[in-house]
Amino acid sequence: MTRYMTKLLSLVTLSLVSLNVFAQGRILTTLETNPDARTAAMGNALLGNTDKMHIYNNPSALLFSTQKFGVDLSTEIYPQGGQGRLMQYTLGTAYKFHPDHAVFFGMRYLGGLTIDVSTLPQSGKTYRPYDLTVDFGYGFLVTPEFSVYGSGTYVRSDIGAKTDALTFSFGLGYQRAIELNGHSSLLTVGARLLDAGTPVQYNKTGIFQSLPTSVVVGGDWGINLADDHDLTYALGVRYFTPKEAKEVIAGTGLEYTFAKMISVRGGYEYAQLAGSKLTGGLGIRCKGFTLDVAYRHSLKAVTGVNTFMVGLGFGI
Repeated sequence: MTRYMTKLLSLVTLSLVSLNVFAQGRILTTLETNPDARTAAMGNALLGNTDKMHIYNNPSALLFSTQKFGVDLSTEIYPQGGQGRLMQYTLGTAYKFHPDHAVFFGMRYLGGLTIDVSTLPQSGKTYRPYDLTVDFGYGFLVTPEFSVYGSGTYVRSDIGAKTDALTFSFGLGYQRAIELNGHSSLLTVGARLLDAGTPVQYNKTGIFQSLPTSVVVGGDWGINLADDHDLTYALGVRYFTPKEAKEVIAGTGLEYTFAKMISVRGGYEYAQLAGSKLTGGLGIRCKGFTLDVAYRHSLKAVTGVNTFMVGLGFGI
């Protein structure tokens, strides 16, 4: 790798670290984010029962439900900084073409910063780092209570130097209805390997860097308290496997829903390296349309980053 490229990557990485984006030493940050505003507000606990962002949250949930189609959009907003404001935009779609089979598609874009490298050669040049992913998935029911699914992702990353990556994911889901003291409840659990693949190089030079491969175990338990009152408890653990950047992240949260229309959510996310967060949010549902907002407040005083997320969805 040339001396100029080394300086450029150091400058871009320093700018991203200032936003706690590369602070844990892992690349391709967009692969780590949860674009579902509902579960982001519940401690970022994944693999529970959901009707949105299936490909990124839990594909099994669509297979277990009566829902046939869903399309979702979300954006996560980072703080304004000296190089601009980092934003992530996500599209997720799901289609069940058979009672036991479904396909999934999604796209993610993380960008918004402008890095001035005028102090280096090629004076006056600027870079706009970004990550872009295209995701495809397929899942099927093995039994009415058990499902399997897989997905593949193409990643394009440009942080002043470029790289492309292919990753794959695989997961299992289980769901069971339980009667509890006269109250109906639904238990959903799962396990998923995320973003496995071979290491990559930026500009095909320098050292190989591991993908942010992780293993997730989680789920939720929803119970109908009364005709218009529902409560859901979510819990999840995620372990990042790269040997140079191992980390455990765990989240837990609650959701209270009134009349299956208005939801209030809160949670706590523990992060071994990145810093823990308090999370909260609201949701509204009407005639198949959903609006969700989430706020994640970092408990890390100096390098912590607070983010705000908005999600829109439609499902039938």
